[in-house]
Amino acid sequence: MGDYLLAYPVAYMTVYLGLQNPKANILHKLGDLSYGIFLYGFPVQQFVASWGAWTHVWYINLALALPITIFVAWLSWTLIERPALSLKTHLRVLAPVDAFIDRIKGLSSVAHARLIRW
Repeated sequence: MGDYLLAYPVAYMTVYLGLQNPKANILHKLGDLSYGIFLYGFPVQQFVASWGAWTHVWYINLALALPITIFVAWLSWTLIERPALSLKTHLRVLAPVDAFIDRIKGLSSVAHARLIRW
């Protein structure tokens, strides 16, 4: 039964750590690698596992896949993500979406005012 009870403190610690603002370290200077690690982690692990049965032990797989994953995530950040994010100031694709959200907010405030008068 302890496994079920462990979920609560683990969830609490996850939220607590997520709300902290740690000092920048060497990984922050490399760029925002979180999405690249998320995206490429599993394929790289499978690639490493295809090297042979000796890579199926979790700590060997982790030791080999993690540096490769971080490198691939850095390449993705440097060559794809950062240049794409720099283009967002030139795009006005979301203008209709912003207008729609403003309209919904306006309608919801009118509906809220009608409910208060009711």
